[in-house]
Amino acid sequence: MKKIIWKNPVKMAMGFMLCISMLAQPLCAAALQEPERENVDGVISTAEDVSSEDISESPDKESDSTVPEIGESSAIPETGDAETESEIIFETETEITESIGAEESLPVQESEETESETELLSEAAEVYGTADPEILYQTHVQTYGWQPESSNGVPNGSIGKSKRLEGIRIHLSDRNLIEGSVEYRTHVQTYGWMDWVKDGELSGTEGKYKRLEAIQIRLTGEMAEKYDIYYRVHCQTYGWMGWAKNGAPSGSRGYYKRLEAIEIVLVEKGGAVPGTEEGAYRENLKVTYQTHVQTYGWQPETANGVSNGTEGKSKRLEGIKIRLDNHDFTEGSVEYRTHVQTYGWQDWVKDWEVSGTEGKSKRLEAIEIRLTGEMAGKYDIYYRVHCQTFGWTGWGKNGESVGSEGYSKRLEAIEIVLVTKGEAAPGTTENAFYWKHRPTLMEDNYFQTNARGALANGIPIGGYVYSYASTPEEARREAELAVSLLKGYQVTYPIVYDLEEEEHMTSAAKLNNMAMAKEFCSVLQAAGYKTWVYGSPSKLRRVFDYDQIASLYGIWIARYRWSDTILQFNDAATRTMVKNTGYEGGNYTGLTNVEMWQYTERGRVNGISGNVDLDLGYYPERWGVDVSAHQGAINWKRAKEDGVEFAMLRITQKYRE
Repeated sequence: MKKIIWKNPVKMAMGFMLCISMLAQPLCAAALQEPERENVDGVISTAEDVSSEDISESPDKESDSTVPEIGESSAIPETGDAETESEIIFETETEITESIGAEESLPVQESEETESETELLSEAAEVYGTADPEILYQTHVQTYGWQPESSNGVPNGSIGKSKRLEGIRIHLSDRNLIEGSVEYRTHVQTYGWMDWVKDGELSGTEGKYKRLEAIQIRLTGEMAEKYDIYYRVHCQTYGWMGWAKNGAPSGSRGYYKRLEAIEIVLVEKGGAVPGTEEGAYRENLKVTYQTHVQTYGWQPETANGVSNGTEGKSKRLEGIKIRLDNHDFTEGSVEYRTHVQTYGWQDWVKDWEVSGTEGKSKRLEAIEIRLTGEMAGKYDIYYRVHCQTFGWTGWGKNGESVGSEGYSKRLEAIEIVLVTKGEAAPGTTENAFYWKHRPTLMEDNYFQTNARGALANGIPIGGYVYSYASTPEEARREAELAVSLLKGYQVTYPIVYDLEEEEHMTSAAKLNNMAMAKEFCSVLQAAGYKTWVYGSPSKLRRVFDYDQIASLYGIWIARYRWSDTILQFNDAATRTMVKNTGYEGGNYTGLTNVEMWQYTERGRVNGISGNVDLDLGYYPERWGVDVSAHQGAINWKRAKEDGVEFAMLRITQKYRE
């Protein structure tokens, strides 16, 4: 016995209406089979005389003058004794009652149906709607024009004929009963990404000879909740690419490759992928740059390692603009700053803003370039310059200084390339920068990333500088570097000076250490930051005049009382133990002006890999961490959830560390 379950009483009624109309067709057929009929003028004409205006026929079928078409077929199934029984079963009497009204509800009855009657009900579902949606699509192909519609994964377009797709229309079947639409947009030669269209509208062009290069497709409404839409394209050179879904790009950008065919399928939400998802989209990421040259002005744009500027003409670079192209689906920017004659290092700019000057006759002497966001996680940016006297420098990367400082040498040309993260440099990295006074520090590799991440998750930050200075002048330059790196960030906690190198650990060095600490802190305080000094109790007393240093600056003390134990950051028992123990003990009682206690270097925090320093801040009481590039990029969302209330970030690291 075959069961057909119709959960929707309205569909049931519509199905019955179709059945009745189809059972009435023999009467219509009989009328059409009359040998002759009288027209309005009283002339008798035979069936052969009836014109095409009287009976409309399908161009792809032989006509049947005796039976008019209903839908795709109007044949009436023969009835007879059924070999098997079928049942139409409604889910519950309550469903019918709710749809029709309690006072009009009908009893649920079983009725015997023949196989032929079951076919009628199936056709009714086709005419009045189905719960299984169908996706239909057709493409406009070079030379051939619009192709017949395909559906549900059948290719549309051409393969092996080197013909470009120029336009596409996509829609859901008219029989679809689920609310929602299909939206799509294409990347078109010359024009780039077009606006989103939907439900059979044209995306692309007709008559303009422009190739489609990529496509995005997505569902809306209830359709998006119940189905995933998958699609893949046949692309010039690459062939069939991987499957993309739900608005992700498919095809390529920046390679100038035509789409030649497409397949689209609907899959129930979370269902199996039709095939591999690898290689669904190729993005020819490009870094583009332009320089302003003495006498000649702005030069034509170049990209991806092609030199911009001049060589052998003794012309200075005066300004530069840099941007990233073809990275619609990789978040991030390019930032850069230049060292300018007279003015020194300029503020960071980004994405085609001018760094340097125009009309002031000032030479560029050095440059730093870096990526941000997701781009910084996927790529390294390398750059080198042609410098007066020195010629082509070695390659620097990711914010390193390239050029010279203190020698008054002009930049004359530049090359910039993007390299997949961790891959080899495009050439030697030796002699990328020439210093008259070599610095001791450079930016910590993960300071920017972790500063943005912490602040984005509502975690206040402070910072520290591990000093390699030997003189107050070097300490000043370290402080100036820190100030330049902190620009643009909301810094709530202090900036801390940390002296721990062996040369600092003698009594003879005390006076020089005090002078360096004062020089460093004065620069930070002048820039509006609060300052502390860091160290263990014994080192602070050995390195500084403790009473004097504590009277000038807050103290961040390092005192590990559980050196052999891993401490979980958000463990209540551990926090109680830490608070009850305190930083004092042994010979370290009587320390003054202690603002924070670093109580272990073997802490564990969710979102931070490996061991990390843990801190208890006083006034008010707060629990936090201090991190450096050794921890890499931190998941600050998870750290926040684990109870981290502040973060002290290493701002700098040893030059070329």
